[in-house]
Amino acid sequence: MIGQLSNKILQGAAVLFLAVIITALSPFWALAATNWSGPGHFQTEAVGFTPSPYTAQPNFLQNSATTDAADSAIVESTAADVWVNFTTDTTGRTIYLVYTTDGSAPDKANGTVVTATFANYTAPNSIWTASIPGQAADTIVKYVFYISDGALASGWGRISGTPADHAVSQYQTSWSEDDGAYFEYTVSPTLAVTLSWFRAAQTADGVHFAWQTATESGVAGFRLLSESAAGREQIDADMTPSRMIDSLTPQTYTLLAEATGERFYLQQVGINGVVEEFGPFGLDEEFGSYMSASPFAWPNNQFMPLFMR
Repeated sequence: MIGQLSNKILQGAAVLFLAVIITALSPFWALAATNWSGPGHFQTEAVGFTPSPYTAQPNFLQNSATTDAADSAIVESTAADVWVNFTTDTTGRTIYLVYTTDGSAPDKANGTVVTATFANYTAPNSIWTASIPGQAADTIVKYVFYISDGALASGWGRISGTPADHAVSQYQTSWSEDDGAYFEYTVSPTLAVTLSWFRAAQTADGVHFAWQTATESGVAGFRLLSESAAGREQIDADMTPSRMIDSLTPQTYTLLAEATGERFYLQQVGINGVVEEFGPFGLDEEFGSYMSASPFAWPNNQFMPLFMR
């Protein structure tokens, strides 16, 4: 009986020790929690680690201007950061990104060539990264990755989309350069919205948010987020819908919510899914100028002075 009890105690101690070790090493095992596996470029999936200057894991195809969240919507004039994963030994090898913006298919002999840089290794995954410069709205960017022991022309491995689906990843060591296999994305226009005024005021009933747009174009609605030392969270469970979608006249929005945090952000969401963010804004700090002949009345008859920032 005593022997069995001792064995159970030892087994429990071993499990606890293993749990402590796993917890301590979890940052290094982050890639094990990803949805993807094997070599490839998985456009809308997180890369499994947080590279600088990001504060949250980006996607394999990432809007470089969004550093605190995964965002694969590439907007005009904004660079696209791209990552690619290999499970072979990449020591001493060169990874190339080839992309086109003229409608033609990228290959070893056609397109702009970018030499990727090493980003992360968590056995057996070797992740490399490169960047595609910002392009004009509606540009279709096509791209493909090669691995080589030297020059691009001698590349022996390719990671690309398939001829039928340019968002699905495949890894090949034998292929035809004219098979039409590549990745692609279409550059979206930035939202034509002018935020003219924003205010977050503490009241007895919670935080009263109010903002005004001077113009709107293709806007589905707005989201509010708070930020603290613990991170960011969405304040409103449902998006505040745009009053007009398209408007050349000022539109004012208000929301009363329980909110904590040191800073606040306003996100505008386009009907095409593009998200643009304003902020950060501090509590009881005013941004811009309210466009009205009379001052904006706050709850409890508080009339706030306006100032420009």
